Amino acid sequence: MAERSNIFVRIRAKKRTSDTNGKNGKMATFFGLYYDWCYGERMISRLRSAIDFANKHISGWYGEYVVRKDQIDRFKQYLAVNFDMRDIVTTVDLVDDLRNDVMRGNATEKADIFDQPEDHGFIYIDITLDGSTKRFGDTKVKIKYAFVDNEYKENDGSVPPVRSVKNFADHDIGNDERKWYEPDPYWNERGMLGYKERFLNEIVPTAKKNMDVIDSSATLMTEDDRKDFVKFGRAYTRKMLKELEKETPRK
Repeated sequence: MAERSNIFVRIRAKKRTSDTNGKNGKMATFFGLYYDWCYGERMISRLRSAIDFANKHISGWYGEYVVRKDQIDRFKQYLAVNFDMRDIVTTVDLVDDLRNDVMRGNATEKADIFDQPEDHGFIYIDITLDGSTKRFGDTKVKIKYAFVDNEYKENDGSVPPVRSVKNFADHDIGNDERKWYEPDPYWNERGMLGYKERFLNEIVPTAKKNMDVIDSSATLMTEDDRKDFVKFGRAYTRKMLKELEKETPRK
């Protein structure tokens, strides 16, 4: 049984505190993580964790530190942990995975980073430092997020809509049949009273606290925000893969 999902993150910051918005360029990076066991309340927990990391370890900084490899590696490690459930999962670094596929000749630079297997969709997390001050340590993160089912286009060219954390919970935990915090009637029929009790006493209160933090600390992406995020992620990875493909000898 698979409970697969993916998290994608973009981080942008000014190169120097003296830079004005739009001048001298910005530092930017992007990464994606695949989970084979992350769904419902677990996805909500990890979004809350990403917000905590951004506020504690990215806010106040600028430039190369924000996007350098050791900082991003630490972020990825952080997102492997579920602090609510006290467990760790092994994730797949999607950019590195594509790089390896290109080096083995199993993919080209045209590969789509968002073409990933999933059962519970994606989370998009967009982190920027506001640049409203030139004082070191005063830059604050701005966080936008979205839950999306996938990026596959329907016959009419549309893609699934952006979901808020509440809409995602009703969709993924409530199965679009009930409010997310209402127990599944199936549990009564199968005598799963222990799971129902844990759901009401542990999962619901924890998820509610996390949702409150998300609502107070982050802004839901608009569809235009989502399009820009996806366009950036594709361009970022394809540029990297194109450079790698030029360097990789063909058999």
